[in-house]
Amino acid sequence: MGLSKLRKMKQIKYKKSITLMEVLISLVILSAVIVASIDIQNKGLNFYQKMNSSLKESSVISTTVFETKASLYLSDLFKFKDDLIDKKLKKYKLKIDNEQLHTQTIEISNITPNITTMRRNIRLDESVKKSFYIFKLDLQ
Repeated sequence: MGLSKLRKMKQIKYKKSITLMEVLISLVILSAVIVASIDIQNKGLNFYQKMNSSLKESSVISTTVFETKASLYLSDLFKFKDDLIDKKLKKYKLKIDNEQLHTQTIEISNITPNITTMRRNIRLDESVKKSFYIFKLDLQ
């Protein structure tokens, strides 16, 4: 056997084998990718949960925009035959504050309309507060 044949055989054996260092590097890369994907998944779930609770609170508050009582439970507004739904609605206590901000009279030809600006603050169990502005136009 010649020297060139020995080199080719060594070269072929070297190319087919995987070293321990390559295995360790691939395991480190793989574990880093797995940890990153788990972290991304947890952040996505937390964002989804926050968004879902915010949407529920906003929808509860928006149903009472035109209500005139100062304090009420949602079970007073909506009546369902299902007791489970009524129990869930009794959890939501709303406090409504009306505040008159501004009244202005504008003179236009023969008409003098009064424009009243009001702010309605709706609080849901002291955790969420939303403000709605109401513009009232009285023609005289």
